[in-house]
Amino acid sequence: KRVVAGRSRRGSGAGLGLGRRRSASQLKAGVVGRGVDGAVPPDGGTGRPALEAFLDARLGPEPFDAECTPAGLRRAARGRTAPIKAFLLDQRRIEGVGNIYADEAMHRAGIHPLSPAGSLRLAQWEALHAGVVAALQAGIDAHGASIDDFRDPDGARGTFQDT
Repeated sequence: KRVVAGRSRRGSGAGLGLGRRRSASQLKAGVVGRGVDGAVPPDGGTGRPALEAFLDARLGPEPFDAECTPAGLRRAARGRTAPIKAFLLDQRRIEGVGNIYADEAMHRAGIHPLSPAGSLRLAQWEALHAGVVAALQAGIDAHGASIDDFRDPDGARGTFQDT
């Protein structure tokens, strides 16, 4: 599920909206409580419908959600000749998969990163989907990957890269 967080400073209405439950999310800053035309929307000014529409129009399915299936990913890749790694990194196709997690998922599934996305068989998509979910869950459990300078909200380094 998506999470929308807002923080107003001295009643200014300024806030932040964060979509999705994992840290690989889009962040949108704006004025909470006003529509594009300045009117208060029917949702009472939370901005949730606009943020939901913004994210839905730009992001593919979230790997942990039921609508993200191997068959659905295969349909999205049909006819595509780009490498599977590029497909996994394209947030319009599947949301929240970064470089290290794409590599881990492909390794788990035994799929070469340069394989054309549209050429994978359903069994390969099943293995890849399972690999994506497992890699992301391992990353969550390890509090992310800190290859360079990533820190969690408490300032701790992630340990996924050490697994």
